[in-house]
Amino acid sequence: MQEEASNHTASHLSAALRAPHALAPLVLLMGFLGASLRYLLELALPSQGGFPYATLIVNLFGCFTLEIINQYVGRRLHLPGPLVKSLGIGLVGAFTTLSAFSTECLGFFSDGEVELAAAYIAITIFVTFIASLCGKIASNYLALHRLRRIRKKRAAKRFAKKSTVIKGGRS
Repeated sequence: MQEEASNHTASHLSAALRAPHALAPLVLLMGFLGASLRYLLELALPSQGGFPYATLIVNLFGCFTLEIINQYVGRRLHLPGPLVKSLGIGLVGAFTTLSAFSTECLGFFSDGEVELAAAYIAITIFVTFIASLCGKIASNYLALHRLRRIRKKRAAKRFAKKSTVIKGGRS
C-alpha cells in the first residue's frame, strides 16, 4: 500500500517536472539564487583599476557551468528537459550578464579607453569560449566516470549471481 503511494507520488512529481509551466517557481528560485550570487561576487570583487573582474569571472564561470548543466546534467542524468532548462535559465541566466558586459564596454568607449574596451571584449570572448570548452570536456569526463561506475556495479552483480548459482549447485 505504501509502495503504491510512493510510486504514485513519484510519477506525479515526474509529470510535474516535465510540465514547463509548473517549473516557473523553480526558475524564479534559481534566478533569485543566481542574481544573489552575482551580487555577492560584485561586492567581493569590486572593479580594480577600472577593470570589471567580477563580470569577467561571472561570465567565465557561467559558461563553464552551463555546459555542465546542458551536457552532463541534462543528457547523462536523464533529468526532464524543462528542469534542466530552468537550471540554465534561472540559475546561470541570472548569474551571468551580457548586459553588464555590454554596458562596461560602452563605458570604456565613452571614456576614451578604446584599448581597454578592445582588450576586455577579446579577453571575454576568448576565456568564455575556453570555459565552455572546458565545461564540455569536464562533462565528457564525468559521463565516462559515471559509465565506468555503472558498468562496475553491473559486473559485480553478475559475478555475485554466478557465485550464488555455483555455490547453490554444490550443495
